[in-house]
Amino acid sequence: MAQPFLAATDVCFKPWDWLSVACYRDYIAICSEFPLYTISSAIFGGGAGERRIFTNWRVPLHYRCDQPAADAESFLKRRGLDTAVSVAMLTAADLRLASVREIIAEQFRLFCCVTAGTSNAVRTDNRLPAFAETQPGTINCLLMIDARVAEPALINAVVTATEAKCAALQDLNVTDGHGRTATGTSTDAIAVACSQRSAFAQTHLYAGPASLLGNAVGKVVYEAVYEAVSAYKEKKTP
Repeated sequence: MAQPFLAATDVCFKPWDWLSVACYRDYIAICSEFPLYTISSAIFGGGAGERRIFTNWRVPLHYRCDQPAADAESFLKRRGLDTAVSVAMLTAADLRLASVREIIAEQFRLFCCVTAGTSNAVRTDNRLPAFAETQPGTINCLLMIDARVAEPALINAVVTATEAKCAALQDLNVTDGHGRTATGTSTDAIAVACSQRSAFAQTHLYAGPASLLGNAVGKVVYEAVYEAVSAYKEKKTP
């Protein structure tokens, strides 16, 4: 399942009975048959709340992001997607190079999809210069959790996923414009969505790397970021 869109777009599959994944020419969509409780930094549909449609919209490399939220809303409407339950991220990365990972355990299932490009890689520290906030994100992570998860643990999962992304970039020797190890790009985005299904007896209270759930989150995000960035770097190499 690692890179299911590599050969072509217009690829659709269902990793779970109620979750579908599709890659088209200009966007990836992950759709649930019922709302998922979501925490996201996406430019449209971000924040906390119930969402059912998760999209990663490919925009031109030199896209002018004067009104990114309004543009994302227009994109969703053009595709016939319900804006009230949708998340939309922006990326200039090649969607065919997206990487997906899945883990199935006794008390949870995970599905992760990452698109990546590192042309605007940065290191987040006190020397980071200011960037325009409306540039399209280039490492976007969509993480679906089929389990019962407490809200603080969902926030914990965002932290764990971010740490895993940083670790993958470090292992790939991705650097910023000054040769320092990058921690991400200037405008990465993430969405963590949880089913909260009663089919699972356990409610996960933690999602740090020492917990079973957090350990799995770190694994799928690390592997997906590593593969997506590796594919991007290979494509950029003459």
